[in-house]
Amino acid sequence: MKFFLSLISSLVILQSGAFAYNFIEIDLVKRKVVLDNFCFGKYNINADVGFDFKQEDGSFIVNLEGKDIELLPKEEDDSSIGKRQIAYLSAKLVKKDNLLFVNYLRSPQLLARGKIDLDKNELLLDVDCSWREDSSLIEGDIEGKLKIWGKIDDFLVNGSLNIKNGKYQDVDFSRLFFHFMGKPPLFNLSDSEIVLLDGSVYRIEGVMNLRDFSNILPKAEFISKKVNLAGWELLSEEKSSVGLKKNVSDNFDILLNTYDKGNESMNPGAEVRYKIEGNQFLRLRMDDDNTAMIGFERRKEF
Repeated sequence: MKFFLSLISSLVILQSGAFAYNFIEIDLVKRKVVLDNFCFGKYNINADVGFDFKQEDGSFIVNLEGKDIELLPKEEDDSSIGKRQIAYLSAKLVKKDNLLFVNYLRSPQLLARGKIDLDKNELLLDVDCSWREDSSLIEGDIEGKLKIWGKIDDFLVNGSLNIKNGKYQDVDFSRLFFHFMGKPPLFNLSDSEIVLLDGSVYRIEGVMNLRDFSNILPKAEFISKKVNLAGWELLSEEKSSVGLKKNVSDNFDILLNTYDKGNESMNPGAEVRYKIEGNQFLRLRMDDDNTAMIGFERRKEF
């Protein structure tokens, strides 16, 4: 995930133009670019990248090929990022008139496509990412997508991260999903959630902050949607109701619930539901006023 977020963070550096380098060498004879501790974002980059270029049908075409690219954190004691190795990196860039097309920018972890309007100083990029992360920040199998658009010095990012079978801040989970939008380094979260190994589900609301990779969710709220307690599911997604449900078998459920007292038609009580067939159920309910109700019910899910 840090590789994915580092990409966005590095674009922030480009916004201000505040990047420097130890040295970069361009050899036109060997058609090679050498980066020696080139400073980009939080990393120093060491790489040999070959290139070739040609003109064709009024376009200027550049191809790049690099192998064994090394990214080293600038701060040796920065535990929020780690050393990165990129097995290969290739790109095809086409300049036609005042448009620069990124036909592809590809590595084992990333694929980016898009264009840059050099007249309007605008960019439009689509990025897909996929890799296994094992770091102090997060562990898991990560798939990510993001769209970047707007002025080069004032762009928006809309993206998602889907992380499976991992760990975040010592919490094991089966799935962690982020959907975010904003301007780096701050992104608003929406439709985001974490599913724990016991099946408990928490909705995540708040802001993702890339200023500190060691705590990217500094003030986010984790709101319970479904919590498992000794085999019972705590259901509390609606503010007006809360309940406990236990699946005794495939056909037999027990439900204890309470509702907003302002809703007279739905009083606190207990229910037993027996699945007859398909979506038909036999339902027995006992309310807190000792009223019992028995009947049939058609439901697709309970």
